[in-house]
Amino acid sequence: MDTIRQYLPPLGYRIKKTVVAVALCLVIYMVRGYRGMPLQSVIAAVICMLPQVSETRQSAYNRVLGTIIGAAWGLLFLLIFERIAPFFGGAMPIYTAMHEKPATAFSAFYCVLILLIAVGTGIALYTMVLIRQPDSASLAAVVFVCVVVPYPDIEAPLVQTANRIIDTLVGTLVAIGVNSFTLPRDKDDHTLFFLRTADLVPDRIGAIPSRVLVMLNRFFDDGARISLISEHGPAFFMSQMGSTKVNTPLIMMDGAALYDKAEQRYLEVIAIPHRDADIMFHLFRDMGLSFTVHTIHGNSYFIYREGERNEAEQALYEIMKRSPYRHYAEGLYYEEDQVVFFKFSDTEERIRRLEAKLGPHMERYHLRLVVRPQAGFPGVFSLYIYDESATIDNMKKALLARMKDDEPLNVVELHREKGPWNERKAVDLLVRLKNIYEPVCLPFMKKRNSQRHTNEN
Repeated sequence: MDTIRQYLPPLGYRIKKTVVAVALCLVIYMVRGYRGMPLQSVIAAVICMLPQVSETRQSAYNRVLGTIIGAAWGLLFLLIFERIAPFFGGAMPIYTAMHEKPATAFSAFYCVLILLIAVGTGIALYTMVLIRQPDSASLAAVVFVCVVVPYPDIEAPLVQTANRIIDTLVGTLVAIGVNSFTLPRDKDDHTLFFLRTADLVPDRIGAIPSRVLVMLNRFFDDGARISLISEHGPAFFMSQMGSTKVNTPLIMMDGAALYDKAEQRYLEVIAIPHRDADIMFHLFRDMGLSFTVHTIHGNSYFIYREGERNEAEQALYEIMKRSPYRHYAEGLYYEEDQVVFFKFSDTEERIRRLEAKLGPHMERYHLRLVVRPQAGFPGVFSLYIYDESATIDNMKKALLARMKDDEPLNVVELHREKGPWNERKAVDLLVRLKNIYEPVCLPFMKKRNSQRHTNEN
């Protein structure tokens, strides 16, 4: 069952809401006494049902505008048809002539009618281009065709046009209504949530899935306080998750830095003392090791290269150097640089041996070692050396100290399910966050939600 769930994505809110919107459009068609074209209402509802309510409203505006333009041209052409039809002895609908009286289908009137419909379609398209609304051009053409093709099997040109406009308005209004509807919820404005970027993206190379991005941005748009924690620097975040609308500083580099994405600056940095960093640098150089020194100069991120790159390091370098947010240099770092960490990359066996070899030196200089595999690079491991106080817990405290509220903030850190990463687990994580941040507040559920929030903390 777990394997099936892994390959079958869960039903999203957009799918569920679209199903409801389609049903409502058909019900309204019945209530209207089966007047109009329900297909047009349904199409409008499906197209307008977008992930964000604001996007739905914009799409609805575009559809209504395109509908009005297409319908207006349709009305004009219907009036033209009525004027010229008597000269051809009247006419039956095109589709009727095609099926019931093929011999008359290509009479002079139908040739003129087809020509006018084709020309009118082009005029409707061009009108949208003239008013700088090209995204609605195809819709205007579709509405125009829907208005004029049934001629002369219509009640009256004005009624025909009004029905097509009403059909579209029904679909767009239903889409907006369904997409805007939510159960009454309480928003938790006094909780700071922590999420790991490793729980939201597959690895340090793959981009954040669009569905996860949309859900995450909804929280940020709504004012939820979410601090993302990453083992990498801002370069990783900007390349993979730069489109997120974060409103809270990020904890980066395993807790060594606190970064404000909006202002693109470091708020806090826990660096290795310069004297100790110099000692480590020359020690590693004398040992003949290949490594990189990761530093912050002002608000820029620099990586200094020392020694000959091994195969694993070269593979990482070829990918990492593509980012405009990383600056590589050769040789010794500058006195003004803050040394955040040293990094070694190689096979797991060699990295483990290096860890054991460097351990005694780290204790003497109050440094800490972190070893982990490089996601996206099979068989490659990296060893990081930080100041011992550069931890995620310490940076959380620094962030909380900066967030001055009248009331103390609750702190909740959420993790995805264990096991290999997949999009479903990332989505489930954000659903759990939503249930805490914005629980349904129906009277009979308030006590239960309160208890669940307490348990989660």
